Amino acid sequence: MTRNIFKEKIIKSIIFRSKLANKSTIKFLNNGEFDDVVLYFIDSMPEPITLKDCNNQFSWIKKYSNYLLDKYHNSKSELGSITEKYKKFIRESNATSTYDFSKIELELYESYIREIDLLEKLVNLYQEMIMRYHSRIDMICKIYNDKKIDLIYFSQLIGQNPILAKKNIQIYIDNTDKNTFYDYLFWGIENDQSEEGWKSNKSNGMPLFHLIHTNFIILMDRNKEVKQKVRDFTMHEMGMADAMVTIKEDEDGNKTVEKYYPPLKILK
Repeated sequence: MTRNIFKEKIIKSIIFRSKLANKSTIKFLNNGEFDDVVLYFIDSMPEPITLKDCNNQFSWIKKYSNYLLDKYHNSKSELGSITEKYKKFIRESNATSTYDFSKIELELYESYIREIDLLEKLVNLYQEMIMRYHSRIDMICKIYNDKKIDLIYFSQLIGQNPILAKKNIQIYIDNTDKNTFYDYLFWGIENDQSEEGWKSNKSNGMPLFHLIHTNFIILMDRNKEVKQKVRDFTMHEMGMADAMVTIKEDEDGNKTVEKYYPPLKILK
């Protein structure tokens, strides 16, 4: 089956599953790249019930997680870049409202706004998709726990040698039944451990690990209270503040190293 034929097939599947009727979205899918369409195809999959369902979806998500994360990070980077250019343009224009713009400046302003708006929507789209992918992985891992599959079987699913997989999570295992397959992914069961330390497994790039941790960062960004608690824990409880320094530069280009002091911790 050629990619174009397969693309048509999965677009029909997306339309059927999602009851999609929006013509612009259907047009977007038809004109989209094959890999982008697959992202929507995975996102539209029904909740898994059987072990076969889980294995199928687990495989798709594992294969396309890095692609999704790349799309997200690239969009976020582009948004940051264009936003900085927009801010610089506003500063240099000395305008206080759009009435102060010349015709050329107004056109440039509107171009910036359109591009920023589009990229903000893309970033949000990929964030929501990452969160749904993550929820599906969590759901699948719970089914694996219920089915009581063994570590050898799970290692084969993630494409890892069972002996190395066990070694990677050994420091976390407490010899109880409390450990879950989701925990294993969060702890880095996909890692390739060598004598000189930890490094990413070049054969798969740890897609599930990075998906889970990117979702965690997104949730922190959306919840300022959680973000502050994690920051305080890192700085104070883990002692990161003691090792942090900042480099300051004066007008003559002279640089000095100063200790970084985090916000004061409120003692309870």
